[in-house]
This record gives sequence, C-alpha cells and structure tokens, in this order.
Amino acid sequence: MIALIIGIVSMIFIFMMWGKGDDVIKTDVAAQGMTIEPLFTITYALFVISVATIIFFVIRMWVKNPKEFMGSLVYIGGFVLVVLIGYLLMDNSPVMLSKGDFSSAADAGLADFGLWVTYILSGITILAVVFGGFLKAIK
Repeated sequence: MIALIIGIVSMIFIFMMWGKGDDVIKTDVAAQGMTIEPLFTITYALFVISVATIIFFVIRMWVKNPKEFMGSLVYIGGFVLVVLIGYLLMDNSPVMLSKGDFSSAADAGLADFGLWVTYILSGITILAVVFGGFLKAIK
C-alpha cells in the first residue's frame, strides 16, 4: 500500500514536470521547486529506507548466525574487489558532449568507473552461467 502511494505521488510530480516543459524547468527556479525537488526528496527518503533496511538485516543475520555471516563476507569482499578494480581502471579524461562542451574530469571518471564495474560484474555473471551449464551438462 505504501509503494502504491509513493508511486502515485511520484507520477503526479512527473506529470507536473512534463506539463511545465523542459525549457520552463531549466529557467524557472519556482518550477524546479514544485516539480523536481519533491522527486529528489522521495528518492533520498527511499534510499535512506533501503540502506537502513539493509543494515538492519545484516546486523540481524550477524547476531542470529555468525558463521553464515562470515561466509557472506567473502562475497562482500569480492564485490569490494570488483569496485576497487573498476576504480583503478577508470579514466578521468574529459569527454566532448553533444553541445560542444566537455564533461568534467569527475563526471567522466564516475561514468567510466560505473561502466567498468558493470562490465566486470556482467562478465562474472556470464562466466558463472556458462560454467554452471557446462557442469550440469557433464553430470
């Protein structure tokens, strides 16, 4: 029920934003405050709720079953390793945008970092599926 309410409120703000038009929102600060800022507030609230839920269940798992929690730390460590590799492979070179401007080094680095992490995780997923299918075919 809560998800339905959040979805309806978000849709109302999105339709308000579409009704105003892109140019008005870019230039009119009041239009930004009425349409975009509430969406950001909803997004931040959902992010905080998600992180709090994750932390709650991690602590709960640690208290209930410490051995299983230690086993899951291996997977968390693997993910941190992938993130570290993505960080080391990222390139901060500015990229020319469609209007002739250049992106900032921070934006380019963050986008490159996200792409590297996505590529690595996708590769690991594909290898796991192929390897799992191969092992299943052997048996």
